[in-house]
Amino acid sequence: MGAALAFFEKNYISDAQKWLLTTGFCGGFSTFSTFAAETTSLAQNGHWFLAGLNIILNLAFCLVGFAFVRYLCQT
Repeated sequence: MGAALAFFEKNYISDAQKWLLTTGFCGGFSTFSTFAAETTSLAQNGHWFLAGLNIILNLAFCLVGFAFVRYLCQT
């Protein structure tokens, strides 16, 4: 998604098309429900530390990966 947004900033595309292609199309490949199910399963089985670690690491890697790819596409 970061690569797509960087591409769209350099090439004209309407906001509606940009959000349809990034959030609609790319978003279909990343499943938030899987993340929620895994985290909930860990918590329900008493693995609170692992559930918290899953949340923190997923968020951190997602943000770092997004920023890194966007940076690479802008240089």
